[in-house]
Amino acid sequence: MVQGKRVLVTGSSTGIGEQIAYEFARMGAHLIITARREKQLKEVAKKCLELGASSARYVVADMNNLSSAQEVIEEAGSKLGGLDYLVLNHVGGTGSFGPFQGDMTEVTSSMTVNFLSYVQLTASAMTMLKESQGSIIVISSLSGKESCSLPVDYLTCTTLSQAGSMPNHTREIIVSTLQEILFSFPACPRGFQFQGSSVNSLVTKEASLQLFSKLVFQMLFAN
Repeated sequence: MVQGKRVLVTGSSTGIGEQIAYEFARMGAHLIITARREKQLKEVAKKCLELGASSARYVVADMNNLSSAQEVIEEAGSKLGGLDYLVLNHVGGTGSFGPFQGDMTEVTSSMTVNFLSYVQLTASAMTMLKESQGSIIVISSLSGKESCSLPVDYLTCTTLSQAGSMPNHTREIIVSTLQEILFSFPACPRGFQFQGSSVNSLVTKEASLQLFSKLVFQMLFAN
């Protein structure tokens, strides 16, 4: 089902995005991964090839710049000739912990990285996704539904936009054209929780990320 499909994964230099890229690689997809850190992207792309990806390329991009978001889609179209899966996973601009001090720069950054860039990527990829009858997968944050101590700019302008406005917005754009419109998976921003305790060890965090990615794929490709 995924063999030979063309996939773009954002925020894929580490964490959930990295593990999702590996899952697509194991299934033989053509991959483009993107994030800000080139060194990590090179390593992830190399491992994707080792795991069986039909091809694996990376694009260094900062989603705080909407032009960069558009350029990522253009690069995917140029290198892959189209797009079958757009996986939106990146996050950033979370600011500092503590009471909100009225700094609108942090709010604007959070809104741009975690919401507006999602809309930009979706809009820019729409033509290719229509042609392939492709899918959009959005990894959002559980903090949009559960209260926690993350910065107010992240909670109000970022997570709620992803969990609420993003799915509605994309449906408004593509409800009549895409065969499979949108998969949205809320993920805990600090790892999974077992028996009320946050997962803290590096090994367990990696294992939990792998588990989450496998669960996502089971839900997506159960049939």
